[in-house]
Amino acid sequence: MNRIGSQGPRPTNRRHRPRRTSRAGTTGAQRGWRAVLARWGRAGDEPVGAEEGWAEEARGAAGHGVDDCGVDDGGVDDGGVDDGGVDDRGVAEPGESSAFDAVEVPAERMAWARLGTALVVVLSLGLLIVVAGEVRDYLGRTQRFVVGEVAVDGQVRVGRDDIVAATGVSPGAPLMSLSLAEVQARVEGLPWVRRAHVRRELPNIVHVAVEEHVAVAILAGAPMWFVDYRGRLIKPVADDEDDDLPLMTGVDASLLDQLPSAAAQPGADGSLKPSEGEDDDPERQARRRIAKGAIDALLRVQRAHEAHPVALRFPLSELSWDPVLGITLISAADGAELRIGRDLLDEPARALTRLSRVMTRLASRDERLRYLLLDDPERPERGVMATAPLGERTTRSAHDDEEPAAR
Repeated sequence: MNRIGSQGPRPTNRRHRPRRTSRAGTTGAQRGWRAVLARWGRAGDEPVGAEEGWAEEARGAAGHGVDDCGVDDGGVDDGGVDDGGVDDRGVAEPGESSAFDAVEVPAERMAWARLGTALVVVLSLGLLIVVAGEVRDYLGRTQRFVVGEVAVDGQVRVGRDDIVAATGVSPGAPLMSLSLAEVQARVEGLPWVRRAHVRRELPNIVHVAVEEHVAVAILAGAPMWFVDYRGRLIKPVADDEDDDLPLMTGVDASLLDQLPSAAAQPGADGSLKPSEGEDDDPERQARRRIAKGAIDALLRVQRAHEAHPVALRFPLSELSWDPVLGITLISAADGAELRIGRDLLDEPARALTRLSRVMTRLASRDERLRYLLLDDPERPERGVMATAPLGERTTRSAHDDEEPAAR
């Protein structure tokens, strides 16, 4: 260590320390000044010529920005000397104030800030709601958007005029104040309409797209009913409705489920609806289960027939259910019959394949089928067949009491 008052040259003993990591937010000059002040400002250790050395080192630190390795410490070891509260990572030591210390915000002030933010959000939402309501009211009152046309598409069985009348929308009505949900509900109340989609088309159109129920058969009864693919009653068959659908017989329509709009249609006299408490009758519930099983079996056989190649030679005219004998199919081409016994109802495709083979064999002999009975529970693989000369039409019905003489 140099003694105070010594004018000799400063020792060249230097201690090289690792370069410090730059601290965000401070310049190289600031870090250099802090290091110089920390090293040369110690009481009792300032050597002679400290002013010159201090100024020289300050200029060097400011010029180089980061490193203070070139500063002579006068041979004094500063290993235990405080360097201003800054470690090698640029983090202030505890207890030392720094320009980078986090500012503590009082909890009460934070609470008021959160409350103010919440109030601003609530007021903004309220203002948006009010503005939206005013705009809607204006659009509902203005004559700029009024109904000029009701456009309809997707209808097959339902007439366009019937759908337009069901909407209840009249020309000149305010377009924007129209309740689309109410219009949709009224259209879906029509018997053939399964689903309706209603939308506005500016400036003056109400567009209605409908999806209809699909009838797959007609159920015999009084009245006769259209039946969908799930065995539900769609609507009574009107006198002017001529459909090329197969007829289903042997099932009581009063025991089947109806679509919501079915009972309100003309021709439905209300007799299908059970009286109060009648649906809780165990006997009626058993009959309903039997009827539901019968209609499901009829529909299953019909679907198998539509998917089988024999349908081209044996088009369906009627499907008849019998709880003992099973299901009888009647051809629309020549009145031929195929009886599928109860043992084959779960596999109707097997019975249809046997029918196809029999018809092919008979055609090679210039004969045609009158009936084929596959209803022997003892020998389901065997069948009873009756034939007729090719060109002769069978007039016998599946419901005739007279049995054929030859089996």
